[in-house]
Amino acid sequence: MYFSSPCRPLAPSSCERSGSGRFSPRNQYAAGMICDAGLGTLLFDLRTPEEETMDKQTRHLRFDIKLLATRLVDAATWLTHIDETRHYQAYAHA
Repeated sequence: MYFSSPCRPLAPSSCERSGSGRFSPRNQYAAGMICDAGLGTLLFDLRTPEEETMDKQTRHLRFDIKLLATRLVDAATWLTHIDETRHYQAYAHA
């Protein structure tokens, strides 16, 4: 998980699409552009490395909307519990 603190009171969360995690150059670039605009970013993977490996074969987790949505909500909730972001409004974008 990667977090950059915002200059303005908004903390966008970004999550990966299938096969594109937080280390992807495109996702890193997008997070950097958002940060350059003065907004915080939370870049994280919705699946564990083990789940990603399994999903490459089965492709069933990439469509498990309940699982992925729960993890996105959990990440946004986590932002409200840490001192650095507790006072910011969280906005999640998938």
